[in-house]
Amino acid sequence: MIDGQSIDFFVLNSVLQAEYVYNALGQQVSRTVGSGPSAVVTLSVHDLAGNRIAEHDDTGAVIREYIWLDGRPPKLGVAVVEGGQTCQLHCDRIGRPVMATDSTGSVVWAALPEWNLL
Repeated sequence: MIDGQSIDFFVLNSVLQAEYVYNALGQQVSRTVGSGPSAVVTLSVHDLAGNRIAEHDDTGAVIREYIWLDGRPPKLGVAVVEGGQTCQLHCDRIGRPVMATDSTGSVVWAALPEWNLL
């Protein structure tokens, strides 16, 4: 949700790029990237506190899991487990993930191009 509004779809050059579905609590529960037979569907699972704790594909196979640290405002995720690898999340001052590092400290994901150190 962005300022109380959810993004339902994203279109670029009149072509649907992604579509999002939310539950009654405003949590994203489905993300479809692309369209037609090549579309990739990701389904999200949330805990009772509203944290996204897992994502799986449309067959039910787990893609990634999220680890949360209680009591750390504003509900920061601290790690992501994907493909057997655990990556630490690094957030900005308002809690948005901006970078992830692996167990060696190497950057494996960055939110903005200027932070992409790969």
